Amino acid sequence: MHPFRFLTAMLLAAAGICLALPAAAQSAHFACDRACLAKIADSYFAALAAHDPSKLPLAPNVKYTETGVVKKLGQGLWTTAAGLPRYRLNLYDPETGGIGIHAVLPERGIETMVSLRLKVENKLITEVEAMVIAGDSPIVGHQPEDLTQPPRSWARTIPVSERNSRFEILAAADAYFRGFETNGTPQYIAAPLLPETDRRENGILYTNTRIGSSVVGTARSGFDAGNFKGMQVRDRRYPVVDMETGAVMSLVRFGDPMGKLSPASLPMDRNGKPQKAPDVLVGAAFVSEIFLVSQGKIADINAFWIPSEGNLPTPWPTGTVPTRDW
Repeated sequence: MHPFRFLTAMLLAAAGICLALPAAAQSAHFACDRACLAKIADSYFAALAAHDPSKLPLAPNVKYTETGVVKKLGQGLWTTAAGLPRYRLNLYDPETGGIGIHAVLPERGIETMVSLRLKVENKLITEVEAMVIAGDSPIVGHQPEDLTQPPRSWARTIPVSERNSRFEILAAADAYFRGFETNGTPQYIAAPLLPETDRRENGILYTNTRIGSSVVGTARSGFDAGNFKGMQVRDRRYPVVDMETGAVMSLVRFGDPMGKLSPASLPMDRNGKPQKAPDVLVGAAFVSEIFLVSQGKIADINAFWIPSEGNLPTPWPTGTVPTRDW
């Protein structure tokens, strides 16, 4: 192992980050290449539209959660989904059997946004983690109609010689949250963002654009101004890293579940008008952010999020990143 990689692995282990199986054993354990993972993802949405999880290659002990709540596979969105997604942003991680998707699909006569994570082991689905933002949700701003097709940069295949390492991609994502937590303080460390980096939240573009009569700045300008001072990031996880496209899915919670509740930040719509929603009090929010990383810099951000009802903690293990000897 290269000395730097050995040192990195030791630091990750010291931080509570687990090392996975040796390369040969891991390859057999996650014997599902990119095409295989894509086929399983397609079959998941087909089964969801048919309200029939028995159509899926499920492990006997498969675990399913929906917006932070453990459920039986077949409950929740499985009873209300009304068709296949019209929009999908896909991440495939053959090294760890991970699938990460942001999708927009029909449900109860409306369009609903879904963050989906699947874990595949021995070609069987062992974990399903969904976060659902209904198109009529009264507690968060959303514009699923603005999600039409992912930019071409998300679907590119980066030449192997130009790819960031898995650790470099993970480092860029984690540095984003470090900037989020330290902004507005003397300890502030800027996130590795490009000037042209765009950020969408629940379909709404919040960077390098105009909202109503206001011009919205860069993805970094809000951090530099300390606009998010005091916010905390909990339960950080980076379960899916797509080496081919340079993208990583992060699943976190914003806010402090032990702290004081505060009014939810309800975004403006594309015309600069406040979105119609009641005044909700939240202490935490479930967040699924997908970062596109290029040359160690975050080039694009797509975020789905929704307040956590009752300040629920994540039902998934935290502090683990499956790794191998790259």
